[in-house]
Amino acid sequence: MTPSQPASARFEFPIDVPDVLAERARQMVAWGIARQTVSQVGPRIATMWADGPAGWAYEWSRAAQSMEAKGSFLQAALLYGAAKFPCIVSRAQERAYARQLACFRLASGEFTVPFWRDILLVGNGDAQTKVAVHRYGARVNSRTQPLLCLTGGVDTLKVELHRLASLIARATGFEVVAFDMPGTGESMVALSKDSEWVYRAVLESCGGAHRRKGIFGLSFGGHWAAKLALRGDVDFAVDLGGPIAATASDGALLANLPNGMTGIVANAMRLAALPTPAMAATILDAFSLAAQGLLTPQSLNSMSPLLAINGDDDPYVRP
Repeated sequence: MTPSQPASARFEFPIDVPDVLAERARQMVAWGIARQTVSQVGPRIATMWADGPAGWAYEWSRAAQSMEAKGSFLQAALLYGAAKFPCIVSRAQERAYARQLACFRLASGEFTVPFWRDILLVGNGDAQTKVAVHRYGARVNSRTQPLLCLTGGVDTLKVELHRLASLIARATGFEVVAFDMPGTGESMVALSKDSEWVYRAVLESCGGAHRRKGIFGLSFGGHWAAKLALRGDVDFAVDLGGPIAATASDGALLANLPNGMTGIVANAMRLAALPTPAMAATILDAFSLAAQGLLTPQSLNSMSPLLAINGDDDPYVRP
């Protein structure tokens, strides 16, 4: 499978490398990248999009190649994940993503949790798409084993969620299915306000009729967790930092999000350029669960159990 949009359809956007490193270094360590490696690679990077020394993808890929040569394939996969961060725009990031998937497959033979990669063909009416999923912890007889969909947002893909997926599978006994949010990674459809159909279809494909099914969404992925819970499409859901509704002033906010987030979202939606504040307001209104009629008393009274979590210092989602 190929990334969700050809390079010719993507665009670069302004992004401040020191600010991104300051914000995301801890997150990369949480993925499983060695803290020392993050500290060593970061100072070598001066620009996001250049394909050469001091370029983001180049320097992270160089560190990944060192791990790959040593046979440390999981560490290499995570470092290639840093190289293709925050979204796959350049040829260097495309190469890094291809190597990430290859290294992850090589590493998977040593995972301590039962694991396999699957390609599902799922549909919604006339729409069909292939979805690459990573499945953790499935039992031989999984007819009644609870199923949890684990999804990141616009800049954190399924390989980066490997450590969390493994931990959840071990701690809960659930089968955990991780895949990329529409518009990102191996997804073959653009991000849109109706993207929850992909999650619903994957859960139905993997879960069958008898299993309890839930979703745990991080960042933008939490939006889909909340929406599926409000629609009653899952048995339980967790929204960790995902946006739910919009206010009148949010258009200008979305058009000027820090650390390149506006460009990341725009690429996931396959827009041709950064949105203006007016365009951003239209986008937010379309995604707003309030505007979709899902935050009414009737919806709230009939929704599935939902745990929604957000801190008071999120630069992208208001508390």
